[in-house]
Amino acid sequence: MPVDIPLTVTPPQPPPSIGVIVVSFVMAVVSVLAGGVVGIIGLVLFGGGTVVLILARRRPEWFPGTRGRADGRLVLDGEGARVTRADGTVEAVRWDALVGVTVHTTSDGPFGEDLYWLLQGSDETGCLIPGDAAVRSGLLDHLGRLDGLDSMAVIEAVGCTIEAFFPVWRGAPGEGVAVGEGLR
Repeated sequence: MPVDIPLTVTPPQPPPSIGVIVVSFVMAVVSVLAGGVVGIIGLVLFGGGTVVLILARRRPEWFPGTRGRADGRLVLDGEGARVTRADGTVEAVRWDALVGVTVHTTSDGPFGEDLYWLLQGSDETGCLIPGDAAVRSGLLDHLGRLDGLDSMAVIEAVGCTIEAFFPVWRGAPGEGVAVGEGLR
């Protein structure tokens, strides 16, 4: 079955942790105990901040900065993979032309995309797929059908936090057809 998902290039910001809420609450209590105008101002600031943090966790749609921004689409089907960028640029590779899969890592994590899958075709085609989109689309399950996929190189790449390239599969034209079998 074909897959069509949005690419999220601007990652969602993590919601505030419960620790931040607890610290805000404790600071509000300390402000009240301090008394006077300082105590009232502290209570309003820290209490209001706590309310905002709680709402950010419960209603992230009210806070636009907590959602990722779609920057294109990824389509996987029985023919191949196609990435359409927001500017209209299209990158594509057919499964029957697939000759290489490389994992590209960056130092942009943990809040930015730091892992990409580069699918390379024999006909000088290819596409770069963000790691998050590869997981959400099920691409990794399909790539697992490639005979000779180097799982240890994938594991090494996932743990990498610097700019690096990890070739995880090389094959001849036609050997990549197995990837598209479950997408028909």
